[in-house]
Amino acid sequence: MNFKETVREQVITVIIDRLKEIVKTYGYNTNCGQNVIRARKSIDPDELPAIVVWPLNEEAEKKYGQMFCTMEFKIESLKKFESENPSIVAEQMLGDMINAMTYSPISPLIEDITYTSGGLNEYPDAGELVVSSFTTFNVKYSFLTGNPYCQMEE
Repeated sequence: MNFKETVREQVITVIIDRLKEIVKTYGYNTNCGQNVIRARKSIDPDELPAIVVWPLNEEAEKKYGQMFCTMEFKIESLKKFESENPSIVAEQMLGDMINAMTYSPISPLIEDITYTSGGLNEYPDAGELVVSSFTTFNVKYSFLTGNPYCQMEE
């Protein structure tokens, strides 16, 4: 059976690919794009540094034969902080995620990306070696009414 990807699935894939650029293209401050994982709660310490992408709910509005969608994404970055201050590492990860998602247009599939919130999940307890930071974004895209596999042709 062949699986045809919805526009939403294509948008998720584009975002995952963009986050991989944190390692491939620039490295930024943290190299967290080394492992980009989709919607998985348990991360092995050997996979760090890593980013976990959480596609969440969306809202949709029908206009002009199209469904205009705003999908929320949570993106979490995790890294061992070694001898560095965990707060500084968390701020670097936050900056890397915001930069990766907003520095330039990502794809013609995506009409807009807005950073909505972010920060440190929680400070590590004594003896813990991993810190995490999160961001949330609203991602706007559209598809033809009744056909989630197709965008409007221009």
